Amino acid sequence: MRLAIALVLVLLAAAAWADLETHSTGGEAQPGFDWEPAKEAVLKWAQLPDLAGEFLASQYAADYPFDARSADDFYCEDGDPIIAIEWWGDYWNPGEPPYADYFVIRFYSDVPGPPYSRPGDLRYEEECLVYAEDPDGGGYHYVQELAVPFEQEAGEIYWISIQAVHLFFAGGQWGWFECLADDYWNDEAVLVFPELGIPEWSPMTLVTGEYHELAFVLYGQVFSPVEATTWSGVKAMFR
Repeated sequence: MRLAIALVLVLLAAAAWADLETHSTGGEAQPGFDWEPAKEAVLKWAQLPDLAGEFLASQYAADYPFDARSADDFYCEDGDPIIAIEWWGDYWNPGEPPYADYFVIRFYSDVPGPPYSRPGDLRYEEECLVYAEDPDGGGYHYVQELAVPFEQEAGEIYWISIQAVHLFFAGGQWGWFECLADDYWNDEAVLVFPELGIPEWSPMTLVTGEYHELAFVLYGQVFSPVEATTWSGVKAMFR
């Protein structure tokens, strides 16, 4: 009896591990996606989503467990801090999506190649417990004001990582949408996923067999912080 139970547990575990994936098979863009930057804040960086493209694993799930992180690089031109972020993602495997419990935003320094550039030292980390998540063109659109702005230096390259936190068996897997090819900049996105044999930051071409960069938008200061609508009100005005 114990042997039979043990065998069942082994089979269930094997089936569960088989569900883990580094990327989705791609989304299906719906008509009507129309993005405009917030008018009340300074647009610092924009890599817009390819909603018919793939989304890359970037999730922590304590019940599996697994800890996948995707990251992409960007350039700071003016040295002003980042105060808010937009991004796009979707859920897959095994079923209907719930909302994520929260997201973790991380910024890293840059380690240039060879053999390839990748995130270096962790410079910033914030748990985004209150965020906007709205259906948008076949995926989900997110907006988050940072509780503490991320201070940068002009002329430096940084990496951003956005990771969903929610249970796998209750809600499946979350992925971060890749961006449009026209918005590619510098080097490709990277992934670390120890549970699938990827213990260090690795370029997406080595992980998925295809080139990917990720979709995100970065904002600087609010234009009229006293008289203008607060950033929380601006969130509803993005589209």
